[in-house]
Amino acid sequence: MDELLKNNLFATHAVAAAGSVALGTVLTYPLDTLKALIQVGSVPSKQLRPAKVVQRVQAFSGISGLYRGLGWLMLGRIPSVGARFGTYELLTAFYKDGRVDNFVHVSEALMAGVAAGAVESFLSSPFEIIKLRAQT
Repeated sequence: MDELLKNNLFATHAVAAAGSVALGTVLTYPLDTLKALIQVGSVPSKQLRPAKVVQRVQAFSGISGLYRGLGWLMLGRIPSVGARFGTYELLTAFYKDGRVDNFVHVSEALMAGVAAGAVESFLSSPFEIIKLRAQT
């Protein structure tokens, strides 16, 4: 790990990862907003069309209306992803503690992943609800 930090390779990878996630979110978030608005505004007998939803959003709040709730998404995603990573790393370190081979078995990695995913969902769910309300 010290070698990675000396060569700034770790920082480069961290910046590239954060940039790619941010770019992907910016590009796909309007689709999430459209999906939410179509689900909320449609009834079984009359489905809303995406073009009509975009037209209504632009009329009320401009193109920035497609990004409503993005701040809440980011506010919830950052700590929840960190908690997922931390939970997984702590559990896998606990599982391999004291072993000679220093490996984690597949079943242990699966259990750590399930627990980490549950922690992430628990932390991000309130922010997802607020995001959805901001979108609609």
